[in-house]
Amino acid sequence: MAGGNNHNHEAGRIHRDAVPDANNVAILMAVYNGAEWLPDQLVSFKNQTHRNWSLFIGDDGSSDDSKDLISCFARANPQIDVTHTDGPRQGFAENFLTLIRNLAANTPFVAFADQDDSWLPGKLERGIAALADIPEDVPALYCGRTWICTRQLRPLRPSIEFKRAPSFENAIVQNIGGGNTMLYNNAALRLLKTNLQGSFSVASHDWWVYQVVSGAGGQVIYDTEPMVLYRQHEGNVIGASEGVKAILSRLMMVLRGQYKSWNEQNIQALYRSHITMTPDNASILRTFKTSRCSSFRTRIKMLFSSGVHHQTRLGNAGFWLAAVLNRV
Repeated sequence: MAGGNNHNHEAGRIHRDAVPDANNVAILMAVYNGAEWLPDQLVSFKNQTHRNWSLFIGDDGSSDDSKDLISCFARANPQIDVTHTDGPRQGFAENFLTLIRNLAANTPFVAFADQDDSWLPGKLERGIAALADIPEDVPALYCGRTWICTRQLRPLRPSIEFKRAPSFENAIVQNIGGGNTMLYNNAALRLLKTNLQGSFSVASHDWWVYQVVSGAGGQVIYDTEPMVLYRQHEGNVIGASEGVKAILSRLMMVLRGQYKSWNEQNIQALYRSHITMTPDNASILRTFKTSRCSSFRTRIKMLFSSGVHHQTRLGNAGFWLAAVLNRV
């Protein structure tokens, strides 16, 4: 694992003076009152078969023992490069985006990690292997399925397997890979940093990453082999989107206008990154944006012509219901 211990509590700044090794992975983890879960996740990092990684943590003002646990982990593992900073305290998405902003532009690979999950030992190795044959100048994102687990990390079932190929037409309305599964290359990191200039908010950092990379014509690899134990508990910011309860919850989000609000946030953010999009994807974005403020007939026609879609029949049914109700 790269470097010596760099334990930094200076808010909003991450200093990386040395050039990272070619296969070094920067693990970005947003933390907030995660003391109950952090030990499992930190141990899973140590158990990775790919051992060349560094850990960057943004703590959003935890009032529990999270900071002490991280400090103890850093002291007990001086061979691991651990950088611990204060987060912006504007929610989990902005915490992750701030970590990206402050990361050195020459970082070879970047992975997101949630404080309450646990990684299978081969997660990083498998992700790097999946990206290995992609040219260095092509933005590439790896993501995939998870094991849905109990509070005690007992696996219940794998998350749903998406069959359709990743694309911007999908990304604009759905995120197929949770941030806890994501790994991306340096070209994707530089693309994201370019698009993070300025101030804007997004519905979720991982959804935005899928949109930006696919929108720019980058490669998105979806792995059907689950490599993350995705813990389900009452404190999940976003839980597994499966089962009757989850479906009803998302239907209520549509009816209350939350899904429409998320899309508005994403559209505004994407317009700031418009210059990095392929012409075809820029056209899709314009059509999607215009359709949302059009009459019923025009809205349906434009959405249909844009090709935007969810991965499953049920997801598409929900999307078109939202379109009919003008809640897209």
